[in-house]
Amino acid sequence: MDFSRAVYAQQAVTEAEVTNYARAVLAMEPLRQVAYNEIKKIVNGNIPDIQCHRSETINQLPSQEARKIANTYCNQALALVNNYLTPSRFNQITRLAEKDGNLRQRIQDALQRQQESSQR
Repeated sequence: MDFSRAVYAQQAVTEAEVTNYARAVLAMEPLRQVAYNEIKKIVNGNIPDIQCHRSETINQLPSQEARKIANTYCNQALALVNNYLTPSRFNQITRLAEKDGNLRQRIQDALQRQQESSQR
């Protein structure tokens, strides 16, 4: 058995998953922008990389208020993701897209289709 093919088969992303991933991203984006802008005001524009699945990135924020905003966003984002995919699958697709230009393009195309259909 070819191990690399077995791993690929486990990680292959279906079109339905790509569509749901795009829907989740678009649902989260307005919340992310609000949280980002609120945190930016608190930290005087220098925002560190914040990853919801890594608590140390939230804990590095310089104030309790900024950490609260980040935690609130992360909880809201998690609830939104759950409407479309499991959080682990969402994160897996994110990691795969970082390495796979074809998947990245499929996601970009799905994002564009979703945005166009919401404008009709």
